[in-house]
Amino acid sequence: GSGLADLTQVRLAGGPHRCAGRVQVLHEGRWGGVCALTWATPAADVTCRYLGCGPALGTAQVSVGSEELTWVESLRCEGGEGNLLECQVKVWGAPPCPHATVTCARPGESAVPPPGEALAPSSATSARSGVTTAPSGEPQVPQVAPGEPLVP
Repeated sequence: GSGLADLTQVRLAGGPHRCAGRVQVLHEGRWGGVCALTWATPAADVTCRYLGCGPALGTAQVSVGSEELTWVESLRCEGGEGNLLECQVKVWGAPPCPHATVTCARPGESAVPPPGEALAPSSATSARSGVTTAPSGEPQVPQVAPGEPLVP
């Protein structure tokens, strides 16, 4: 009855491909976000692997409106877990906070961007999309809002 099994229903929404976007979990029939305040690269690695994507290329956070559901308040992973259930999790009914986003390599794609597509520095902010990268020390990739073109 805790709903923890819902953490096996994970998706990346609103990204340029199925392996990039806002991290969401399904609970009580509704998709909600994961708070970015404790989101880090190990959780991104677990999510990417679980979804059948390549390695995590970068993490970021995006501000959301108060009407957006935030299901997962805190998530801490070591990086080797098979799914989010194996991480330390505090769930359901989190206060409003920025939602975590992740960009994973597409299946079969290397973790290095193609020539001409530079990675954004870890402190980069995209004014157009309102997304700020998290200071994880890992390479970051620019995040774009749905419908925006990907430009180097």
